[in-house]
Amino acid sequence: MLGANGGREIDVESFQESPPDPSELVTHLRVSVSGGASAYQKLGRVEQDRAIAGVAVWLELEGETCRQARVAVGGLEPRAARLPEIESALEGARPADEEARRRIAELMTRRVRAQTDELATADYRRHVLGSLFERTVASAISRHAGTR
Repeated sequence: MLGANGGREIDVESFQESPPDPSELVTHLRVSVSGGASAYQKLGRVEQDRAIAGVAVWLELEGETCRQARVAVGGLEPRAARLPEIESALEGARPADEEARRRIAELMTRRVRAQTDELATADYRRHVLGSLFERTVASAISRHAGTR
């Protein structure tokens, strides 16, 4: 971040919780990669449109068991959000198992907040989120298998 008082670094969680001052500019992002695999999928009217719902997933697997997970959703509200409760549900689970994935997706759809706007209703966003999450997790698992 660069502003009138100089530069500073902040982590993504702090950026999400407390946006920068309007006079500050994001000058660069530093992303550390520590293995695992990620995937992102969104639902929009057309590819270039903003998301009605979007899911980003990062998984670190040991065999079929998830050791670490990061999950974020976008398009549901004005700001994207991480979902620590869903991350915890994935950790220790076997996300390649369709039933386990479905249960976690159901938990997600019950827990997230969503808005109604000109693109979609809150109920529709929650409805599509579950299957979007399941497909995104399956994609991350597939990518993880391809990295071995």
